[in-house]
Amino acid sequence: MVTTELLVGAGEIAAPALSPTEAVVARVWAVELGLDRVGLDEDFIDLGANSLQGLAIIARLEATFGLSIPVRVLFEEPTVADLAAWVDRRIGLAADTAPVRLQAGSGRPLFAVPGGRGETRQLYGLAKLARAAATHQPVYGFPGDLPAPPLTAADEWVQAGAATLVAGMRALQPKRPYLLLGVCICGVFAWEMARQLEVDGEAGRDRRALGPG
Repeated sequence: MVTTELLVGAGEIAAPALSPTEAVVARVWAVELGLDRVGLDEDFIDLGANSLQGLAIIARLEATFGLSIPVRVLFEEPTVADLAAWVDRRIGLAADTAPVRLQAGSGRPLFAVPGGRGETRQLYGLAKLARAAATHQPVYGFPGDLPAPPLTAADEWVQAGAATLVAGMRALQPKRPYLLLGVCICGVFAWEMARQLEVDGEAGRDRRALGPG
């Protein structure tokens, strides 16, 4: 039985239960299997997938999430919901998403995504900038390098990276309002983080996102 469907192309979701990871996995399945709709609980084999389509799905998901996904996972986690949960667990194990405190202070914290691909070395520049601003505001930066952007599926890459960063931010600050900063190209991640928070009802009217520049 189909409980949740993704409408590919129309950019609409029939039910609001999809997590960011589930939405990415469902879209990849639908595109590679040539389907208009993919249910959250539909089985990979029951959808009629062949070996070439399975390899294409694996390759696209690996490029999107920056993970190594063995082919056996498609058989062990055969639904969109199962595979998305597996990806979320692997992301949690593979990356430390907890923001690093760059400056102590009081008031609403600023969460910054470093430039480049979220490169850790750029945390030093953010720390110096925070101190030079002399605002005495708490400032946090996200550590770790984001996976290199794929030649295709760029939207899914941004969505997956932003979902990982949001999880780390929420672990430190569970409730809104949030203040986000994206440096250079990582402004797209800050914007996507804000979008995901808004969809979840967390961004609120106080949301701010400072983009590239």
